Amino acid sequence: MTPRSSSIRSVLLALSLVALSAAPARAVPSPPTARADRFGVYSWGSDSSTWPGSPNRLAWGADKVAEIGTRTIRVYMGPNDSYQVNPADNKTDDLYLQRIAASPAYDALFRDPRFRTYLLTVSPSTGSNATFTAARRQIARLGAYLLAEPGYAGKTFILLNWEGDNAVGPEPPGSAKWTDFIGRTEARADGVRDARAQQPGSAAQLYSGLEFNLVARDGVRCGDGEVRCVVDTVAPRVSVDYYSYSAWQTLDVKRLHPTASLTKTLKNDLGFALAKVRSRRPKIQQENFILGEWGFARSIYSECQASRYVAELVRALEGRNGFRVSYAIYWQVLDNGWRGGRRTPCMGDLRDEGDPEGQVDWLLYGLFRGRDSEMTLSGSTYQALLHNQPVPALPRCPTIDPQGVVDTLENGSRFLHPGGPITISGHGFGNYGNDIIILQAHDRQSKDPNVLLDMSHMGSESPQQITATLPAKELHDGCALVWVNSGNGVESNAVLVRIKPE
Repeated sequence: MTPRSSSIRSVLLALSLVALSAAPARAVPSPPTARADRFGVYSWGSDSSTWPGSPNRLAWGADKVAEIGTRTIRVYMGPNDSYQVNPADNKTDDLYLQRIAASPAYDALFRDPRFRTYLLTVSPSTGSNATFTAARRQIARLGAYLLAEPGYAGKTFILLNWEGDNAVGPEPPGSAKWTDFIGRTEARADGVRDARAQQPGSAAQLYSGLEFNLVARDGVRCGDGEVRCVVDTVAPRVSVDYYSYSAWQTLDVKRLHPTASLTKTLKNDLGFALAKVRSRRPKIQQENFILGEWGFARSIYSECQASRYVAELVRALEGRNGFRVSYAIYWQVLDNGWRGGRRTPCMGDLRDEGDPEGQVDWLLYGLFRGRDSEMTLSGSTYQALLHNQPVPALPRCPTIDPQGVVDTLENGSRFLHPGGPITISGHGFGNYGNDIIILQAHDRQSKDPNVLLDMSHMGSESPQQITATLPAKELHDGCALVWVNSGNGVESNAVLVRIKPE
């Protein structure tokens, strides 16, 4: 983003944006009545270690999404080329996004009869021409193409950004970054309107959206005092059709207070967001909102607890007390891809947050496991709910105690040594057949590679404790996630430990 260099231009731009925000958004339809249309799945940046090489990564993820049973999918489109399917030579002109959409992989996805609704996390690439007009034209050409293509008849496309609060950061009131982000968001909404005007008789539907990811900052509600967020500073001032909430801040209530009601918490935070938008756009309703990202990591909650929360959230958005979002998109189809940082996470001390870019992100959100592509309990629960079938009964559920992974010989130290003993304490483990899983993301500084170890040879096993010896090789200096895959194939929560070679 490029801040305006002239204070006069900033004032004029802000005034023009106020006028633009009065432009009417297209009325959105009522939320789908079928769960399989309302509840979707995201596929972006997932662990592709089990990708067989064909079909392409975009189609491979879509196949997994379709296996769950939803007709609504969210994917990324833009210069990051996350699925490695973008055109090899794509100029940053008005047709940049249209060429990606017309590529064989995306075109096949949009024609896929298994899907009806596509939420597209779209990132324009305008090169040196970083103007609002350039972004508007790229969005308009993309939208007009989607509406004009006969093979996409009956499909719905919603064009979104990704987590606006992360894009802008904790800017104070009056920052040029807010003005810039408002302008870019309005340019995208204008591009969608331009596309609809060019294709008034289209059999497809096209909508614009703005994604935010905060309703509070450091415990203070957005808009209070000097605290500014997308939901209070940008959302009321742009004429998008949908508002997408990447809901991690709200869902964290389950980590802090496991018995808290998702129905009440979601309604409270989404109601707050709705009120902020209505301060300038009084006609906006609950159905103008989307849960753009939601999910529960097995590594945080354990596989059983994560699947329970999946069922609770689906039901929390239904019934008389549920907030009537139009769509709710589960993050994500496979576990997150591993990622390293400039240094290994937690280098030095467990209390050291390390490099935020290097955190492993408690990455086990998948409806399918990344390491073997097998469906998780969250996946089978979500699948049953989307088919209006009874949720499968939970098996024995293993859990590791919060400080339950230690060096056996060093007074319970969480600093573990390759070749040394390890003790894992908790409950619900199998009497035999447990596996200890150890994950280390690669380190960009030392060039140490990804490590995923599956230790199946134990010293002793019981429902409360497992002992084993770490391998002497393969592990590198830094932090690791450790969890247990019990004898019945169900995963515990994960614990972050330090691997420290002698």
